[in-house]
Amino acid sequence: AIDLELPLGGLVVLTGPSASGKSYLLRQVLLPALRGRAGRGQSVVFQAHRGLTRQHLVDLEQAHPDGAQPLLLALGIGGHLARVFAASPASQRRGYPPEWFRLDVPGGRCPQCEGSGRLRFDMEFLEDISLTCPACQGRRFRDELNEVTVRGLSVSDVLDLDVGTAWQYLGHEEGLTERLEAAGRCGLGGLRLGASVESLEPASRLRLLLAQSLPRLGPRDLLTMDLPAAGEHEDDIRALLQAVRACTARGATVVVAEHEPAFVGAADCVVTISGQPARCMVHSAVNGPQTPARTLTRGEDEQ
Repeated sequence: AIDLELPLGGLVVLTGPSASGKSYLLRQVLLPALRGRAGRGQSVVFQAHRGLTRQHLVDLEQAHPDGAQPLLLALGIGGHLARVFAASPASQRRGYPPEWFRLDVPGGRCPQCEGSGRLRFDMEFLEDISLTCPACQGRRFRDELNEVTVRGLSVSDVLDLDVGTAWQYLGHEEGLTERLEAAGRCGLGGLRLGASVESLEPASRLRLLLAQSLPRLGPRDLLTMDLPAAGEHEDDIRALLQAVRACTARGATVVVAEHEPAFVGAADCVVTISGQPARCMVHSAVNGPQTPARTLTRGEDEQ
């Protein structure tokens, strides 16, 4: 029997040696039980969890985004940006509809490269060849579409901006503010909006998943991650922690199975799982001395 007390609205870290059961507790016990699908032979009782109505497993292995799509579309701002350009005076005079400023539908995008800016050739037994599209010169849109500007930028120019610069130029536009801010708070400010998702490092892709969820998060949400910092550089770990804190700032609860010291030190609650009875250690608001909050007991016949 395990008696576990976890606070809501903060960062909880499950730590312990390899094969101690961190991932099992997270994936096979906690999440299924919250979703009303406790495993056979398991009896899980929650004292107060009715507020947690949405659970998200932030996992690159289970996420299947279109790797070829640009960051612009992955952040969900393609349609909003198209409406901004379609509402400009030049576009209104020419009668360009919003769809013509989108990369995911035909119309204004380059018909030869279909908005990718490059042509790829399958060499079968050799490495594939990727060349700049000769029709649009990598600009992705037809020339007449790039004659329409907003704040001095064409739609192709926006794709060349990084998230932080785009936030400065277009952050006041309806539908763009919250998503660009979320991407910046999740440490994606230096990435180009036109960069393909498949070119991102795993750490950046994980932060992208958090940025996609961030605008919708609230006290009802529980996010779980399994070893997100494994093998990552300390700068990436700091950026990931920044993204996690952005989620908890909106009231969400984040539970992470991790043994990275930076995560353990930043946690609001640490649960240590080992072969011996474990303790839940709670940090103060300023990461002061730890105090035991609850003892977890485990039967000797359990793994």
